[in-house]
Amino acid sequence: MQNNYLVRDCPSCQVSSATAKLVVQSNPPAEEMEFEELSEFWRGFRKNTVFFSYYRCPRCGLLYCPTYFNNEQLRSLYSRMDDNSAGEDLKILKKAQISYFSILGNTKEIKGHWVEVGADVGLFAEQLSNYHDVSSLSIIEPNLNSHSYLQQLIKSEGVLTSSWNEIDSELRFDGLVGIHVLDHLVELKDELKRIHHHLRSDGAVFFVTHNESSFLRFLLRRKWPPFCLQHPQIFNRGSIKTTLQMIGFCSVYTQSTPNYFNLRHIFSVLFSLIGFHRNILKFVPNFSLKLRLGNFATVASKS
Repeated sequence: MQNNYLVRDCPSCQVSSATAKLVVQSNPPAEEMEFEELSEFWRGFRKNTVFFSYYRCPRCGLLYCPTYFNNEQLRSLYSRMDDNSAGEDLKILKKAQISYFSILGNTKEIKGHWVEVGADVGLFAEQLSNYHDVSSLSIIEPNLNSHSYLQQLIKSEGVLTSSWNEIDSELRFDGLVGIHVLDHLVELKDELKRIHHHLRSDGAVFFVTHNESSFLRFLLRRKWPPFCLQHPQIFNRGSIKTTLQMIGFCSVYTQSTPNYFNLRHIFSVLFSLIGFHRNILKFVPNFSLKLRLGNFATVASKS
């Protein structure tokens, strides 16, 4: 089989994948399938989920996929991708973004020039844009369909772009935000070095990621939704701290984050995972819940 998938060592510390230990794989593993078949599994929740096998790095503890899509394949897949709301009500998703902003504000001073990577539909960017001490906001968002709205959030001196290549190499920010971004970066170490470079000496980063050490992950096993084709690596609190410290970040702080969900949406996902017919959703009450499902926030300083 010639799929030309990327074969890589640990994206955090570069230790050989030959020393990594298999942790979880789908049946069949994605690396044993043709690319055209995998495109059907790129989005959505299913009873029979498919993903690239995840291995544990013996040095830094990162859970990652030694075999993954190459850049050309990823461009093709992301070009067909809609936003990341996954069908959830944006009013409910906004509650989670407000809680993220509160965590950031309680740990770091929010002022000056900020940039958000992967702003999606702009729910967190809106919080930054409206904050009185943020003098400029730049946004890096590959999905061009979101740009018409995101442009309205850009403050003076800020820029809206689809990639880092359009950001002046001499530009420095007081802070950077990446919500569910790190687990999508194939060239993780290089991207974190670039982020570190673009921060002022007293700058900070704020990330939100899935937690592969969460109770929900062990409860659902390989049906845990973050085990999917979009995530070439998944963090826990220890592995993200080690990864950031190796780049040069310090004062790494982590905190569990709440999620807000519509109960009917939760059951919709569960029914898709176990194969129940969606017609019975009409019997599920339609109200929102605040749950801690395993995500966590990370705040770190450049110096």
